[in-house]
This record gives sequence, C-alpha cells and structure tokens, in this order.
Amino acid sequence: MAKSGRGVMRQRGLDWYLERAFRSAPLNRSTVRNPDWMALIRNACEHLLKQGPATFVLSRHRMDTAL
Repeated sequence: MAKSGRGVMRQRGLDWYLERAFRSAPLNRSTVRNPDWMALIRNACEHLLKQGPATFVLSRHRMDTAL
C-alpha cells in the first residue's frame, strides 16, 4: 500500500496528494492552505518519498506507538 501511495505521489505530485489527503476536515483544509505550514508538510513528505516506502511505514508505526 505504501508503494502504491508513493507511486501516486510521484505521478500526480505532492500538492495533489496532500490536498486529497487533508481535505476532509475544515481544520486540515486550513492547514494545507496555509503557505507556511504547507511548505513544512511538503518538505517532510518529500523527504519520506525519497527514502522509500519502508521508511514511511516505519515512521507511521513509530508515530502510532507514541500516540
């Protein structure tokens, strides 16, 4: 699943993916539309995209465990 998501991000771009991922809730929409926050989110996603799907899966596991 992570490989599939990575492929979509590469095809359509991070902005398309992030808009689609965060458009469901008003707070998320306002965060994605804020240029300051969007730059940070985009950079973090780009970093994970370059590292590959295994890193993405591992980072999600660590985040979920911490919460």
